[in-house]
Formats: sequence, structure tokens, C-alpha cells
Amino acid sequence: MGESSEGTDGLIDGWLAAVGWRDVDHLVGLYAEDAQFWGTMGASLCCGRAEIRDYFLRFLDRHWMQVSLLDVHWSRRSELLLAAGSYRFRWQDRPDRDEVDARARFSFVLGPTPEGARILQHHSSAWVVGGL
Repeated sequence: MGESSEGTDGLIDGWLAAVGWRDVDHLVGLYAEDAQFWGTMGASLCCGRAEIRDYFLRFLDRHWMQVSLLDVHWSRRSELLLAAGSYRFRWQDRPDRDEVDARARFSFVLGPTPEGARILQHHSSAWVVGGL
């Protein structure tokens, strides 16, 4: 795993926990008011907390959900902290459905806002099996 930086990298831990708890309010609060987000299952770019909330209300509407960090690589650009890596989602839509196990890749841009450190931009996409 790459090097992290104190403070802002705690946003990733908070994000992972909020997804596992299916706590949409806490999760959305980690994003900047004008954040941009491409969800793993999203059909369009979410711009701002309202659209991000709508995405996560649908994405986290599951019987149960788990997410685990597989790897992360950090780099700093001035006041921004960049994180890129992969995570694994496991969920069950309903008790009578099979478990879904999906790996995805991500990038986060974390940085200062008037509210403190927040996620400024987040991209998540399905893992490509047998890629280049």
C-alpha cells in the first residue's frame, strides 16, 4: 500500500464504515457540497450532495452490505490528497437472494473545504476481469 497522510486519509476509513453501516447521511456528509461522483453502478455523473444522496439511497438499499479496502496508493498535490486503489463489495439484495461479490477500482480526490477536509471527487468503476 502507498503512503498516506494524517487527517484527510481518515475520510476513506469513514467512507468504508458508512457504506458498511448503510448510513447515507454520514456518507454524504463526507463529500464536499459541490463534489463530483461517478458511482460504480451509476448511469451518470452525480454533481453535488443531493445527487450523491440519491445514488447512495438506491445503492445502499440492500438487505446487507459490506465493503473492504483491498489496496490504496496515495499521492499529495499541494493541498490535495489523491487516493487510488480497489475495494470489494459484498451484499445481499433480499434474504432470499444470493450474495453478490464484486470488486471495483476507485480514485478519490480529498481536500480542504470551508467545512474541513472532504471528498472533492470520487470515481468508482467495476473491476475488469482479464484486462490488459
